[in-house]
Amino acid sequence: MTMEFAWKAALSGICLGGVAGWIIASFTFQLPVRWNHFMHIEALECLGITDNAVPPPPLLILRKKVGLRSTVIVLLCVVETILAITAKGVGPSTIPLLVFAYGLTAAAIVDHEHMILPDSIVQPLLWSGLVYVAILVPADLQSHVLGAAVGYCLLRWLPSIGEGDAKLCAAAGAWIGLSALPLFLMIGGGLGVASALIYFWRRRKSAACPFGPPLALAALTIMTADALGLSTALFG
Repeated sequence: MTMEFAWKAALSGICLGGVAGWIIASFTFQLPVRWNHFMHIEALECLGITDNAVPPPPLLILRKKVGLRSTVIVLLCVVETILAITAKGVGPSTIPLLVFAYGLTAAAIVDHEHMILPDSIVQPLLWSGLVYVAILVPADLQSHVLGAAVGYCLLRWLPSIGEGDAKLCAAAGAWIGLSALPLFLMIGGGLGVASALIYFWRRRKSAACPFGPPLALAALTIMTADALGLSTALFG
């Protein structure tokens, strides 16, 4: 890697990752507000009350206030973008990796804050992975379809695992394929246990622990290692 390329990767990562992080921070902040609005409307409808006076809040409002939450999300997206550009360069081949990384980041944030993995994030992530493979590497499509199906089935029937976690596992399987699924589950399981221990240590009692962030980090680790050409050296 030349110094010129390193500067370009850093500058592109800061600009693109900063914008993406700002959008993700605003989107994940606004999404629960829409949930509350529609739950309020449904509750009124159950009581036989119709209230259409208040329109649903927009899904995306770019927030001007920059707090710790937004700063952390922006920095995370900047790092993801720099890694993606370092691995793939500046070009169309970087876009799928960024879509995957940004989608996982949004899902992990919502699950961490609200203990839910919404279909509005997970399902586009799943189908975009399958479309990406079908267009660029159609010979591997069967492996990635099986990765999504097996990933969903393995987690769906486990106790204390929500359906959203199973869907996120399916989305990861659609991107990484069946062959990488065991490694993904090993990393995600290890990170999940560590996360649960941290939750227990902080709260000093048994508490629900979101499994989405460990799964997202495991998927990002595998995809980044593969993009950088480190998957064989690290994982065999």
